[in-house]
This record gives sequence, structure tokens and C-alpha cells, in this order.
Amino acid sequence: MTVKSRFKKIRNFYLRRQMRIGRFLAAHGASDYTILIIFSVLLGAVAGLAAVGFHETVALLADFFSPENRAVLARYKWLVILIPAFGMMLQWLMTVIAPREAKSRGVIEIIKAVSLRNGDIPFKTTLFHFLAPVICIGTGGTVGPEAPVAQAGAGVVSGIGKLLGLSESRLRIFVAAGAGAAIAGVFNTPLAGVFFCIEVVLLNEIQASAVSVFLLTSVSASAVSRMFLGNAPKFHFGELQLGPVSHLGFFLLLGLSAGVLSLLFIKASEFSGEQFKKLYKRIPKSVGMAAVGLLMGAAIYFFPHVQGVGYTTLNM
Repeated sequence: MTVKSRFKKIRNFYLRRQMRIGRFLAAHGASDYTILIIFSVLLGAVAGLAAVGFHETVALLADFFSPENRAVLARYKWLVILIPAFGMMLQWLMTVIAPREAKSRGVIEIIKAVSLRNGDIPFKTTLFHFLAPVICIGTGGTVGPEAPVAQAGAGVVSGIGKLLGLSESRLRIFVAAGAGAAIAGVFNTPLAGVFFCIEVVLLNEIQASAVSVFLLTSVSASAVSRMFLGNAPKFHFGELQLGPVSHLGFFLLLGLSAGVLSLLFIKASEFSGEQFKKLYKRIPKSVGMAAVGLLMGAAIYFFPHVQGVGYTTLNM
């Protein structure tokens, strides 16, 4: 019996036993809105735990490869060049084992699940996109945790929601809420999680009833996150002063410049991605990924601040 068939058997067992919290609560006189609140708090806490788990796993792996904790790395500093390459080779093995899951892309996968698959995110996809970013960031990869955290929250909520027997319409809303709640949990910013749901996952197509779900899940996830990660935000700012009215023009210029830089970054990222696709047709993918890992390691050797997520550097 395969792992997938075992999972289906377990799921069907629970459904046959009618372990559906919504039906149970409704049978005991709970209103539909009360049921929605209970689910929102419960699944928000689950998404928050997923975000905490991702954060702590990345930190654990980063500490393991830190020169401060490994005497051999402190003595032979050039070895840091090899660590990202090692991480890239592990990720290459994962793409060989699970090529279908490797093709899915972070937030886009959540949008597809909500829009096209009624909130269904396979467990294998969730597991893949939890482990691969953890390995990448933990071994020094300079990528952000935002998309992986969102997918972890959405994937865990999707799995538990299916086990609880949520309807397709509710599962779609809660999967979107799970993504936003995970963002809220890892950044300790409940409102950011709400806007992430509305603007990014649902593409501004929102119903009034869903806003309550987004608020409750984000607050619940943040509360869980604060229990494990503390109450401090990721980014620290000193006293902010706007200055005279004549400076507002510079803020406008700054905003426009940031928008242009964002657009250039996206275009450059897409261009480099297309070039590497062409490159992988000429050389083995493992060789290309190892080369990228060595280049990343060389950058870390000369510029240590580029290593990992980069929040410490941003705060500096």
C-alpha cells in the first residue's frame, strides 16, 4: 500500500466517523457565524504553528552551518564556499525525486489552488516546498521566506480542512486565510496577513464575510507566533520624522524609484530564469545548480552579509 493510498484510507475513516466539527457544533445549536469564528481561530493557530516551524527549522540549519558553532568552519573559512553548493545538490536530488512538485511555484501555487482546485493543495507539495526552502536558506541561500511560509500555512490548512470535511467554498477561503495567517505569524504583523490574502491570493476579489475570517486567522497566527518567537517585529525603526512639507516630493520620488527598481528586479529575475532553462538543456542540471551554489558561496565568503534571509542586514 502506497503512502497516498494510506492517507486516503485514514481520511475516509475519519469522514465515515463523521469527525466534522462543523456538523457537531451545528447539532448543538451553534450558529453558522460562531462555527466560522471557531474554525478561523483554530486554523489560524495551525497556520501560525506552520510559520513558527519553518522559522525555527531554518534557524536550526543555519546555526548548524555557522562558523561560530563549527570549529572546522572557523579554522578553514574557505569551506563556507562549499556549503551553499551542498544545499543546492540536496535540492537537485529533491527535484529528481519529485519533479512535479518542483515545477510548482510558491504563491502562484496557492492562487491556483484557491481559484482552480477549490483549495486543494496536496500534502506532497506542501512537504516539498517546506523542505526545499529550508535547505536553501539554511545553507546560506539568499532568498526570502515569504512565499515558502505562505505555502506552508496554506498547505497545512488545506490538509486539515479536508480532514475536517470543510465544504469546497469554505476550504478556498481558509486556504487563502492560512497563507495570510502564516505571513502574519512570521512577521508579527496581523494586518499585513489580511492584505496579503486580499491583494495577492484573491487578487482583490473579496467578499465581506471573508474579511472576518482573514482578520481572525491572522490575529490567531500572530498570537501563536508571539508565544514562540517573541513580541519583537522583524524590522526595527527608530523615531521617524517626516520633516517639512517641501520634503514630500522626495517621498514621492522615492516611491516611484522603488517601483521602477521592483519592476527591473522582476524582469531581471525572469530573464535569468529563462537563460538558465536554456543552459540546463546543454549541461546536466546538477552541474548548473552546483555552479550556482559555488558562486553563492563565493559571494558569502567575500560579503558575509548577503547570507540567508538578510533581515539583520536590513535592520543594520
